[in-house]
Amino acid sequence: MILVGFGAFVLQMKTKIEVIAETYRLTANNCIPVCLRLTKDRKRKIIRLGISINVLHWDATKKKIKSNCPDKEYLENIISEKKGKYQKQVLEPV
Repeated sequence: MILVGFGAFVLQMKTKIEVIAETYRLTANNCIPVCLRLTKDRKRKIIRLGISINVLHWDATKKKIKSNCPDKEYLENIISEKKGKYQKQVLEPV
């Protein structure tokens, strides 16, 4: 979180990191890519994680992998590692 002063106002610039699945990029074998979406100052950047998941194993409302996914632990480890890497970069002072 970075604080910027403008006279009497203090503006907080927060970076939000979300895990999303691009459901509009459905492949021939019913898989969708899992990505990170970084939002800062209303600007978004999509970072693809290089993993795809079957559309039946993705919970769109909770934005996470369903419990019936056979590779759930493996995929969650990859997602948490990548998310942690970007959270660390956001928290480092410039």
